[in-house]
Amino acid sequence: MKRRLIFEGDNRYYHVFNRGVEKRDIFIDDQDRRRFMFSLLAFQGDVYLNNFSRLAKTFDEHSMFIMKEIEDDIMKSRVIEIISFAIMPNHFHLILNELADGGVAKVMQRLGNSYTKCFNLKYQRNGHLFGSRFHRKLIDTNEYLLRLSAYIHRNARGLRGWKNKEHKYPWSSYQ
Repeated sequence: MKRRLIFEGDNRYYHVFNRGVEKRDIFIDDQDRRRFMFSLLAFQGDVYLNNFSRLAKTFDEHSMFIMKEIEDDIMKSRVIEIISFAIMPNHFHLILNELADGGVAKVMQRLGNSYTKCFNLKYQRNGHLFGSRFHRKLIDTNEYLLRLSAYIHRNARGLRGWKNKEHKYPWSSYQ
């Protein structure tokens, strides 16, 4: 018998991940990682964002926040909650709490489409960026959640120069 999560209510927690096509890098520089994070933060709400590309371009290391006028709308209409993340050169991991039915699928579709279009435009390429549709696994026990969180946050250890420094890796929620 599986033990229930300590989290109550109808919320469902998922491990969501994807990798670049042919295991190629999907994040070339910090601007790519910032764009992905901005999109993830913005798309967690079920709102239409006017001038999304303009907003995303202003999202840099000096303004790692969503502008106040849209933040409230996003937070009020969230369909997912971001629990943790790690962005690696050729893949990403997320732990998401689905707040509304179909929320994870909706966010991941918007995120994948938006990021792929931006990446392809920037690097003058076309075609698929991700190797497949995103993968999602239900987190059904506390033990799985704890192991998964450790796994996600230790991912940076495999990168050159980050072994035993994963607590300093800027592209995960470990800090």
